[in-house]
Amino acid sequence: GTKKIEALCQKFDPQLLYYIANEEAERLPDLRYPEVRVFRDNCPSNDFQANLQNNTCMLSKLRFLSWHHFPIEVKITNFSMMNIVILHLGHCPNLTDLQSIEGLVSLRILKLIEILPLERLPDLSNLKKLSKLQLGRCHNLIDVQSIEDLGNLKTLKLTEIPLLKRLPDLSYLKKLTELHLRYCHGLIEIKSFEGLENLMILMMDELPLLERLPNLSNLKKLTQLYLRRCHNLVKIQGTLESLEDLCIQGCRSLDE
Repeated sequence: GTKKIEALCQKFDPQLLYYIANEEAERLPDLRYPEVRVFRDNCPSNDFQANLQNNTCMLSKLRFLSWHHFPIEVKITNFSMMNIVILHLGHCPNLTDLQSIEGLVSLRILKLIEILPLERLPDLSNLKKLSKLQLGRCHNLIDVQSIEDLGNLKTLKLTEIPLLKRLPDLSYLKKLTELHLRYCHGLIEIKSFEGLENLMILMMDELPLLERLPNLSNLKKLTQLYLRRCHNLVKIQGTLESLEDLCIQGCRSLDE
């Protein structure tokens, strides 16, 4: 039967939202992750925000919102989503209201892909439960300083952020187990790996301006180290006793 269903994925449909919120939810007592996906081809027309606001009951129960290619200016603060656990925003060229993310205190996974107006991450210090943060193709992003406050973060992925020059202090990310830095062509400095004793996977791909890595000796649990196409990287320092998998490819200065 349906009583043991914990997850439900649906495209945006105001009538369906109303039905699930007011009728079907009673038949799904174990529903923990109701998901709504909004894509360009299934979003309604000009009355979208009104439709969402008219379905605040369902929105208050949302755990997973995946929002892609939405062309209008969106204000997340207009909607009650305090229980949301997973938020995926992608290809939203007019998204200007990211400050309101700081109020989503139940959030565990945040994925921001191709949010062109984004220049600085908002204050994330209230997101005490956030365990995974993925930022990709945010071509105007220059400041990710608020990452420093994410003490429960376990996975950090930064991909194709060309204007990012320096990583912030990561020493407070005591629970971090995975760090992925890929195609950040402007990155010139990683200050330190101190405090990252639980890091197990370090992946760095196509960081052409990065010349030096911090000493790796603090990474006591590191089992996988991948360095690809870091053309100016000249030296790797430190002893990695737990390392099981090492890949160095296309790092010309190291090869020399």
